[in-house]
Amino acid sequence: MNERGMTLLEVVVALCLFGLLASGMVGLFLSGQVATASNSRRQEALCLARALMEAVKASPAEWEGRVQRAGSNYVVLEKSKADDQDGAYQDFYLAIVEGAGQGQVRKITGYVGSSRTAYVVPSWSSIPGTSSRYLVFRLVSDLPDPTRVVVTIGPSSQTALEEVKIVVKDSTPWGEREVQLTCERWKGT
Repeated sequence: MNERGMTLLEVVVALCLFGLLASGMVGLFLSGQVATASNSRRQEALCLARALMEAVKASPAEWEGRVQRAGSNYVVLEKSKADDQDGAYQDFYLAIVEGAGQGQVRKITGYVGSSRTAYVVPSWSSIPGTSSRYLVFRLVSDLPDPTRVVVTIGPSSQTALEEVKIVVKDSTPWGEREVQLTCERWKGT
């Protein structure tokens, strides 16, 4: 460098060096943003799984029973347990927790009390059978996509208990991940 300033060559070299450093910093910034977004989605899935677990555990025994009959978008609930009031389970959720169609969760969009029929959306991907066990539960807010949630109830290592398992599936830039929670509860509660 002389007293008159920098030469054109020195300016070009300095700009190239600055560009290389800046592109490296932008790459770091973008990968940090992706990681933060992924962790945020995982945290949302975990909060949803916790809310589902609490809703399932809080459901009374009357909201659980055997499927009497089912079609692509409805289930007839057990007469001795289900409410006879029209709309009683409107906007609740219905999970097939055991048997044919196990794990599916659907939103109840209509309920006819006289026939104990709950209409659900979306349609069942596998229609529940009469061997299937259902559970009705209520959530404070809507599930964004009920098809990405799995609720099952099965035997536990303790005879007086049963195992409740909640799985929330989440898509990330790196593939699909699952958040899974498991707890035990007294049978029939």
